[in-house]
Amino acid sequence: MNRRGMEHMILRDLSSSIKYSSQLSLIMLNIDNFREIIEGTGYLSGGRLLRDFVRIAKRTLSGRQKSVLGRWADNEFVILSQCSGAAA
Repeated sequence: MNRRGMEHMILRDLSSSIKYSSQLSLIMLNIDNFREIIEGTGYLSGGRLLRDFVRIAKRTLSGRQKSVLGRWADNEFVILSQCSGAAA
């Protein structure tokens, strides 16, 4: 999901979290040295790096039904996760 979609989802879920007194987590991730990787190895390598990162992140989040991964900027990603019960 892109930044605009994530912004919309964050606002929607934050409103719902306040309304129902539920917990909400926002995790920001940054791929260190991403610009240097692209400049040193090219955009194709950078694209592969991003695809691999997203694949691993989605696999890691697959057990959490209410977690969403989105791209925030070039090398920044956001995970939005609604928490409930024992998972909170």
